Amino acid sequence: MRAKLFPKVQKIGFDGVELGVDMLGGASTKEPQVREIRQELESYGTACVVLRGGGGATDPRNTTQNRESLMTAVEAAAWLGADVVNTTVGTAPRDPDLPGSVVGDYVSQGS
Repeated sequence: MRAKLFPKVQKIGFDGVELGVDMLGGASTKEPQVREIRQELESYGTACVVLRGGGGATDPRNTTQNRESLMTAVEAAAWLGADVVNTTVGTAPRDPDLPGSVVGDYVSQGS
């Protein structure tokens, strides 16, 4: 995916991009592979300025996994040179029958 994405980012002229921690290998992300991605991005004249990672902490079924993902994202952001880690602060939908109960809806519930 990077082979197509990074040249396109350069062609469009972005100064920086947001990457997801999953693009770096998720919870198994290791420093050498992240630094390799950083070098690759920089070779295209751009940087990772935001790293998306983590997830909500309102559902106990996912809290441990999401916490680990967030901690990985914080570490990986430092390796990438990104100053910002983006994560969700929303809560679970209050009414599953209203808009915002599904990821990707134009509105959200509980944020």
